[in-house]
Amino acid sequence: GLDQDIKNLYRAIYIDSEEKIWLASPDKGWMYFHNNKFHNITDDPELKNIEVRYISENKAGKIFFGTLGNGLYIYQKGKLTNINNQKGLPSNWIYSIYFDANDQMFLGTANGLYTQIDGEYKSFGQNIGSTINSITEDNFGNLWLASTTGLYRVNKKTQKTEHLTTTFGLHHDFIN
Repeated sequence: GLDQDIKNLYRAIYIDSEEKIWLASPDKGWMYFHNNKFHNITDDPELKNIEVRYISENKAGKIFFGTLGNGLYIYQKGKLTNINNQKGLPSNWIYSIYFDANDQMFLGTANGLYTQIDGEYKSFGQNIGSTINSITEDNFGNLWLASTTGLYRVNKKTQKTEHLTTTFGLHHDFIN
């Protein structure tokens, strides 16, 4: 409610393949709900004040946490690992995470779309420099990106990118 401190904010929620419900709060910690009980994934005090923006899962069952300013965290078998710009991540500001049918990960960051190719994070698409808030894919193999500057359609095979804005009929260019 309105009387709650902003630190109690839960911005991301995710239901994984085992029906666990994942949540993260900068104040209350990172946890999942399973068998009618909440389970904290770590007592690490360094996770306090870290805002998680997005949670996702790959086919191997790893849980990915995209954070605002602290990069990407990966949780697997009780262990939490951080990848940030000092470890090759192009941006510490991760707004969205998407895994396609081939388990290829796409990261929506504060400065565009990235994917991992041969162990390195590479820019994906053409001339996308805005914050990518959400990523989805259509039946034709196009990625659709909701951004702070409109909607992008990216062909995954060619990386050809189309930028749709209010000039194409959108009511607003900011899409969350």
